[in-house]
Amino acid sequence: MSDFKKYLNVYQFETTLPGTGELIQFKPITTGQIKKLLVYEGSENLNIIETVMDDLLVSSVITEDFNVDDLYLQDRFFLLIEIRKHSKGKHYNFEIKCPQCESQSLQSIDLDSLPLTLKPENTNYSVKVNDNITVELDFVKRIDQKIAIDFVEETGSESEGMQRLAEISVVATAQAVKSIVTPEGTDDDLPLEDRVYLLDNLSQQEFETVTAWFEENSYGVDFEFELKCHHEPCDFNQKIEIPIENFFF
Repeated sequence: MSDFKKYLNVYQFETTLPGTGELIQFKPITTGQIKKLLVYEGSENLNIIETVMDDLLVSSVITEDFNVDDLYLQDRFFLLIEIRKHSKGKHYNFEIKCPQCESQSLQSIDLDSLPLTLKPENTNYSVKVNDNITVELDFVKRIDQKIAIDFVEETGSESEGMQRLAEISVVATAQAVKSIVTPEGTDDDLPLEDRVYLLDNLSQQEFETVTAWFEENSYGVDFEFELKCHHEPCDFNQKIEIPIENFFF
């Protein structure tokens, strides 16, 4: 009697992360993995959604010593797209509602056509916030995002929706602050509370100096497309983010 199991999911692929340049080997997503994802379909809990994505990555990647927590967020998203392409194909079909006339339309994106930017070489991680404070930054990793989510939950924040996401983003940015340089010296072992306090007490212009660093050094997949509404007389035409609600289904 033949052992059919040895012929299941035998293919493996590899890709190079645009941030670290690390070569990652992985297998396609199986039906069993998708069934586990379906349990959380429709969930709006960021922690649950991100944890499910972590589980998917861990169960697909076969590279030794792979640790999802060590992934920069840009590399993590890129890897999810690569796994999806080799599991379900490079074409992604989705329905979207026009923000202007609210009509529904079916869109199709070739994932291979999405622009990809590599992490800039010789990046200057030092940002002068004002005459007395300079911060040393790094890109946000998955572990930073986890810590940020836990921090916001532990502080008892009652914010919801976009406000909650904004709070998590600020704390994740604080996690990316590796050291603070002042005329008195360098602090490179500050607790997260102190780094959050720093960002919360910067002027708007000073804070934008920090966030501008991430924008200027941004890399990864440009996950946007140009939406052109074809329902007359609507003339909506704008580049918007691609929805990912049914990305793996």
